[in-house]
Amino acid sequence: TSNNLFYDIRDKSPKRNKFYDAIKKLCKEHQINLVCFTTPICKETLGREYFDKIQALYPEVLRFENIITADKYFSTCGHMNIDGAKLFTNHLIEKLL
Repeated sequence: TSNNLFYDIRDKSPKRNKFYDAIKKLCKEHQINLVCFTTPICKETLGREYFDKIQALYPEVLRFENIITADKYFSTCGHMNIDGAKLFTNHLIEKLL
């Protein structure tokens, strides 16, 4: 595995975000449908249970971190290349529209 396709998030822990909470409140007050989601990460990521913790904290967040995992779609572990971005965009269109 290339160094840029490895990521370790085992020591990460999501926390409440006052800005996200404020945006959610504003959207609710103005009847705006806020859609939040996780984005794909490479399959070599350690600590993927991080996303379970995000969902426990914010259950409304849609889980898309496993939609694309093939190395060929990433420039780094947390960033898709152009082909990955196109594939993910098409997934979002299909799922959200």
